[in-house]
Amino acid sequence: MPTEAQYNSPVGSGSHVVRHGECVQSIAEHYGHFWEKLWNLADNRELRDIRKDPNTLLPSDRITIPDIEIKEESRATEARHRFRRKGVPGKLKIRLLDDGQPRKFIAYRLVVDAQIIEGKTDGDGFLEHFIPVDASQGELIVDRDDGGNDHYHFVFGTLAPIDTEIGQKRRLQNLGYDLADFSVAIKNFQHDHSIEETGAMNDEVKSKLKEVSGQ
Repeated sequence: MPTEAQYNSPVGSGSHVVRHGECVQSIAEHYGHFWEKLWNLADNRELRDIRKDPNTLLPSDRITIPDIEIKEESRATEARHRFRRKGVPGKLKIRLLDDGQPRKFIAYRLVVDAQIIEGKTDGDGFLEHFIPVDASQGELIVDRDDGGNDHYHFVFGTLAPIDTEIGQKRRLQNLGYDLADFSVAIKNFQHDHSIEETGAMNDEVKSKLKEVSGQ
């Protein structure tokens, strides 16, 4: 099992050094690969085993990039042929909560790269949409019962892994917990979700935190 130091320090090997805001999908897109190919590569096993989620990497992690394999196709000469590149969209998943309770069936507008997507959250307060893998930021506009709107701005690819302290803090902060004292924030989260109130991060807390935050 990886150590706490490994979770909170750069891992992996290879020529590409992960920058802030990058994930396996965006890196694969840049080099012309499918993200599954990079993620499942034997040389990237350490990265995969420790990070677990291809969408949450730490800056300075390293990833091996293989050479592009040329695929040849036989087609008739002196004729036009159309080739389509397989789509590689990313997926955005957000959960809206109000005092710990899901904001069910709430109307929203999601703006990503000038594209506007309208919809309603599901019965658990989630919304999910495919977005361009190279999208960098977006805005979520949520309708309130009083006729007003809540606006949320976010940058894609910047959430650290759940096993890192910075990733745990960001998720707690996104859920509205005060981080002035990390252990108190954990204890408050444990209280709200009927977990033994130790004030310490453990696998049970991380699992529930990931479930509640949706990522």
